[in-house]
Amino acid sequence: ALTAGPYSALSERQAIGFLRHAEIKHGRVAMAAFVGFIFGSNGIHFPWNLQGDLSYATIAAIPAPAAQWDALPTSAKLQILLFIGLLEVLGETV
Repeated sequence: ALTAGPYSALSERQAIGFLRHAEIKHGRVAMAAFVGFIFGSNGIHFPWNLQGDLSYATIAAIPAPAAQWDALPTSAKLQILLFIGLLEVLGETV
């Protein structure tokens, strides 16, 4: 039963709603990641600079995703993480 374990504070209906919401959210994230992978693999990027003289082409030229993340300025990483956090908060309240 869904009302056991971590879902013990929820009714069966609430647990199913929570799991449905989580599944939809994870599916959307997976689709966005796939589109980003396809765009990045084909060299598609924004034509303007990311910050100052750092262009998207410079980041896109780095072959490994982890290395691309490391090459981003800290302000860009914070902006990404704060935007994701904002979407999480809005998704739970709307």
